[in-house]
Amino acid sequence: MALGAIVAVSASAASIAEKAVNSFSFTPQPVEQITAQVQPKATLARVAPKKATTKADLLGNYVAMFDCYSYSNSTMSASDPFYCGSGVELTAGTGDTILMPNLLSGDGYIKMVFDATNQTLTIPQQVVYSSSTYGDCYLYATTESKTPIEMTIGDGAIYSQYYVYMYIASGDYAGYRLGGYYTLSLYEANGYVEAYSASDKGTYQWPALIAQDETTYDIVVYNFADGEAPDTMTYIGSGQWNIGYDYVVDLSATYGNFYPYSATVSDGSDGSEQGYTLNEDSIIVAKAVNDQEIDWEGWVLYSPRWQNTNGKNYYYDYFTYGKLVYEQNFLGYTGIVDVTANTNRTVASTSYYNLMGVESATPFDGLNIVVTKYTDGTKSAVKVIK
Repeated sequence: MALGAIVAVSASAASIAEKAVNSFSFTPQPVEQITAQVQPKATLARVAPKKATTKADLLGNYVAMFDCYSYSNSTMSASDPFYCGSGVELTAGTGDTILMPNLLSGDGYIKMVFDATNQTLTIPQQVVYSSSTYGDCYLYATTESKTPIEMTIGDGAIYSQYYVYMYIASGDYAGYRLGGYYTLSLYEANGYVEAYSASDKGTYQWPALIAQDETTYDIVVYNFADGEAPDTMTYIGSGQWNIGYDYVVDLSATYGNFYPYSATVSDGSDGSEQGYTLNEDSIIVAKAVNDQEIDWEGWVLYSPRWQNTNGKNYYYDYFTYGKLVYEQNFLGYTGIVDVTANTNRTVASTSYYNLMGVESATPFDGLNIVVTKYTDGTKSAVKVIK
């Protein structure tokens, strides 16, 4: 791992009414035998070793992706999965065992066994989630009921070739699945997002998987602020990016979706009131400080449509700064020709985005982000008020 250990350090969470609490629930559903195989995402397949001689070759920081399909029914839809993922560190267990933090329960570890000959990680039968209503659940593959899940090492990822699900082991719903079907894959982190939480008064670093378009210089960050969805950073020229209004945390059942917004933030250390105020246009502009780091100032993960009983919008957390650090070199840094500088390009299309990230062919009332795509494959983005 070129970046070394990535850790999260924080004081205890602040007790503030507007701050959302992560909670979720699962529903029992009949199990369907699905024979379709899963392949890793081609755009992300890049960093996991093609061959691991020992389990030590696999240890380190990853972005674990659970793409959830068919949460409430048995109809598979591969076109628009609900992404949920997190940064994890694979650590050594006893013998050939590797430990992965248990993202399903939020507590303990999932044990995996390394096989150097077959280049696999096997997840043996073990309790991965305990429900007070439905009892203990195991993790199984859809085509191999009650057999361990075998994850393949290679093709740029560590991944299960079959969809997996949580199997209820006993009680009235024994034999049912709890929740949806998932793909499970691990991509080695190639960077991290860092931020100082003004609410918790602690510094966080989240392992991230960074993918960049070599034509437009746009960046997609998987595990942005440890959220459940990727965020797109649109290149606007001169080594600067707009951080998109993509929801990065989904707590819609109770609190809504949370988006990154620009804000003036205080942790109270200077005598001012602890909290945040959204900036006028709320668009976060991030700037490269060198060819491997992009920085931005105050921001908040904010739920614009949902309010608590006091009439205030929920927030997930607010930060005095943020940075994105990459193990490679960012395209679009000062050594690269500014793609917005060429005024002789032919426009291919123009799209308008409001503060919620909704796209339109015509301008919205108020602030718009106008994204222009050109026939040479480049694009530009500017802010316009109608």
